[in-house]
Amino acid sequence: MLCLNDIINLNAASLQALVQAVESALTLTQIILAAWRLAMALAVKIVEDELTRRAQRPTEWGPCPHCGRRLRSKGFIKREM
Repeated sequence: MLCLNDIINLNAASLQALVQAVESALTLTQIILAAWRLAMALAVKIVEDELTRRAQRPTEWGPCPHCGRRLRSKGFIKREM
């Protein structure tokens, strides 16, 4: 998994406005709301990166516990939130 600094650096342009909103907030409410938006954007990026990482690694599919037939993957599909 990428570390937080890598995620922020990879998406500096998309997150810059959110970071600037936190820095320019005047009231506690504005700070909290701006930080919440930034946290949500970071969470989405972390989840997308983790799903991509997991989708790319090979999976050993065992038999179905109900019918005994071999399970199979339908392939790698890019996932986004």
